[in-house]
Amino acid sequence: MSRPPTDLNKHIHAKLLDLLAAEPTTHKLNLALRQLAKWRARLIENTHITKQGRTIKYGPFKA
Repeated sequence: MSRPPTDLNKHIHAKLLDLLAAEPTTHKLNLALRQLAKWRARLIENTHITKQGRTIKYGPFKA
C-alpha cells in the first residue's frame, strides 16, 4: 500500500509539469533533471535525519 504524496512530492511534481508542459528542449530537460536531483537529495537528507538525528557525531563539527 502506498502512502499519500508529501508536500515535497507535490511541489516537485507541479514544477516538473510546469517545466515540461511545452516543447521539451534540452534546457528544460536539464532543469527537470536538476529538480529531480534536488528532490532525491532532500529524500536522502530526511532519511538520514530520521535514522541518525541532527547531531553531528564525527569530524570537526561534532557536537
